[in-house]
Amino acid sequence: MRDALNQTNRPIYFSLCGWNTWYAPVGASLGNSWRIAGDCNTWSNVLNAIDSNAPLYHYAGPGGWNDPDMLLGTSARAASSLTKTRSRTMFNQWAVMAAPLLIGSNILHLPPYDLETYSNTEIIAVNQDRLGVQGVRIEGGNLKNIGSIVAVVEPCTENNPSQVWDAEFKNDHHSLYMSFDITNRNLIYGTVFDKDHRFKIENNKLLIHNLCVSVLPDRKHIYPYECHLVEDQESSFWFNEQGRFYTNIKGEEYCLTALPAEMVSTTNIWARKLYDGSVAVIFLNNHDEPAQIECNTECFKKMGFDGTEILNIRDLELHKNIQTLQLPGKFDPTVEPLGGSNIYLIGKVQ
Repeated sequence: MRDALNQTNRPIYFSLCGWNTWYAPVGASLGNSWRIAGDCNTWSNVLNAIDSNAPLYHYAGPGGWNDPDMLLGTSARAASSLTKTRSRTMFNQWAVMAAPLLIGSNILHLPPYDLETYSNTEIIAVNQDRLGVQGVRIEGGNLKNIGSIVAVVEPCTENNPSQVWDAEFKNDHHSLYMSFDITNRNLIYGTVFDKDHRFKIENNKLLIHNLCVSVLPDRKHIYPYECHLVEDQESSFWFNEQGRFYTNIKGEEYCLTALPAEMVSTTNIWARKLYDGSVAVIFLNNHDEPAQIECNTECFKKMGFDGTEILNIRDLELHKNIQTLQLPGKFDPTVEPLGGSNIYLIGKVQ
């Protein structure tokens, strides 16, 4: 299909749908965007899409984008909808993630609130910024509890009991087995061994259901891909040394590591660098109470500032500059609960 569309010599946007992250490493060679998670029809699905997209920022760029699904509005006439707060947060978050802004509602019946959301030219400008980089999560962790511990790798260390596994991929230190979540296509740790989800190493490939396990660009999470997609990828070659399963990434050994479950974050800060040197930043609060979310000097350094600048902070929903901040310093806006967000444009004062 890609080749047939290209032969028309017409500018046609080709969107791929596989409902999972395995498209990301090769997506740009196949189309202009690729779905990276299941359908968004509830707030829980939206959080899952955000978490799934977090480690995939390396793969997005001009001409090819990670697609976390269509936008949900507030209309009760739509097949799926969100609260006003969450619908606007979804739009803001998608803009910072450089995601396609595809309206998943009947545009003939858009409520005035949705029309206001989708016509915010300042936030659309963030989404369409020509630098074309995807925003990254700079504070906080996963927003959704998936019910299991996602498998990870960490730099290999001596005498680390969390990195020692038996033949059935059980880690005795945490009494966890590595398993395969077919529904979400995730590698997870659990307390029960499932013989149908048995791992094996053949020809230095870590296999599960004839899929090859490789490491994502964040050098932490691992994922099962169709083997031909990662056959030459360095981190798809695995070795077993006395129960330590490891792969090499740029000369460093990374071991399969059993970690205790991470606490789910109730707040996040995401930042996206823009062409003019400014940064679009979203503060997201999924707690059931309003939250004052702090971004201190170290947080601003993660955005690319050096920690000594004078910054202008503009609220993109209020359409006005709200604060001048001298670094070192902090910015700690109050964000409404239950999926609320504030979105800002932050740049140096010239």
